[in-house]
Amino acid sequence: MLASVFMCQGLGSVASALAPFILVSAYKHPILSSIEAQNGNESAFIDAMWRIIIGLGVIPSAIALYFRLTIPETFRFTAEVRRNITEATRDYERSQGACSSEAIAVVPVAAPQLPTASWEDLRQYFSQFRNFKVLFGASYSWFALDVAFYTLNLNTPIILESIAFGKDSDYHDQLSSCNMLDSGIFRALITASRGGLILAAAASLPGYLFSLALVDYWGRKPIQQMGFVVLTVLFMIMGFAYTDLRMNAKTWFAILYSLANFFQNFGPNTTTFLIPSKNWPTRYRATAYGICAACGKLGAVIAQIGFSSIQINNSDDDENNTKSVQKILQLIAFFMLSGVFSTLLLTETKGKTLEELSGENVAEEEEHEQIPLLHRS
Repeated sequence: MLASVFMCQGLGSVASALAPFILVSAYKHPILSSIEAQNGNESAFIDAMWRIIIGLGVIPSAIALYFRLTIPETFRFTAEVRRNITEATRDYERSQGACSSEAIAVVPVAAPQLPTASWEDLRQYFSQFRNFKVLFGASYSWFALDVAFYTLNLNTPIILESIAFGKDSDYHDQLSSCNMLDSGIFRALITASRGGLILAAAASLPGYLFSLALVDYWGRKPIQQMGFVVLTVLFMIMGFAYTDLRMNAKTWFAILYSLANFFQNFGPNTTTFLIPSKNWPTRYRATAYGICAACGKLGAVIAQIGFSSIQINNSDDDENNTKSVQKILQLIAFFMLSGVFSTLLLTETKGKTLEELSGENVAEEEEHEQIPLLHRS
């Protein structure tokens, strides 16, 4: 189920690439007509386009906010952390879509009296090496992945432009200076939006679909391990052979770049989302997951700061620009290699229940409470 949820990110990627492509296509005639008439309105059209694109993001955000505010709490959390069996029963009923006319039976089941969440218990739990190593492995894997993921996804036009792939020789000047006296600005916008759409539909989305199809058969850890290994090889080829690819094999660079996007999603981008969701007891699952996610976003921030600091897009020196992109790809290869080793710290979650993975199914015979086993009669 979680893989299905995460696969929606792939659909969102396609939608986010499709929106600017449609807008640029829709504004083609007004922009070109304004340029031809030299009336200065083309700037207003382009200003309207980016405002519409930003505004469109409010729609899915509002829908997500509604569901976030109305979704019921998980019955495990209510029963095991809040210790409210009655409310847990109602939460389970709501999550299963039970109607008021249906009878919900509460069957007493022996279960261990679990510790109450506290800072002291949290410290004791993660001071155990077997628990800490999984937290560290999951957190660092997400960090390493997001260094590459956000470097690629937020800078694809810049990276492909650096090898002059799919552009005219004056593409960079047209895109950076926005010379509206030439229709090249439209070509620049349509090329960038088309490239993003092709990459999302042909590389990123299939990666999500492969993960969805194989994650319960192959397992989370093997898929993540495979993904990091393949990404290490791909980024090493693109990084250390960048000059030759740039000069003599631009199409091959684009293919390798697309494969990198595919194996990010059929690999650690999916599994770093899935693995932290099942490894810890209910009372600390959200906390540990939040730590892992925060480490991932730290990687994203570092990626953007590092990418911007070398100012690839603003470099007028072609040789320095080439060395900068090459260095970035080599650094990403290092992070992917480190992800191979951090994955070794993880435990496989395929086919195991939350209680098995967290140790919450270990009975303490002297203390038991009534946990609701719910079914319709």
